[in-house]
Amino acid sequence: MNRHPTAVGHLLAVQHTVEADNLEVAITGSPTKPLSDVVWKKFRPNVVLALRITSEDERVVPLLAGKGQTGEGALAYVCRQFACQAPVSDPKSLAAQLD
Repeated sequence: MNRHPTAVGHLLAVQHTVEADNLEVAITGSPTKPLSDVVWKKFRPNVVLALRITSEDERVVPLLAGKGQTGEGALAYVCRQFACQAPVSDPKSLAAQLD
């Protein structure tokens, strides 16, 4: 640490990431903006957000796998350690799952 004192901040950030309650949010369908706005309305540094815009996205982003759109509108899946809650379609329900 004497040789690289600025690395201490990075070390603390890594420790926080490992120990924090990390969330993964997958949003499928359209429009995604009302649901993604809920995710970013509050400061949530431990949230990973993935948007499924095309079917190709599901192939390249593992969090989106198996979360296809059902019917019209967007769906949000809130996951912890890759175990997801039931999908929601309205912003208030998504906010409740995030808090």
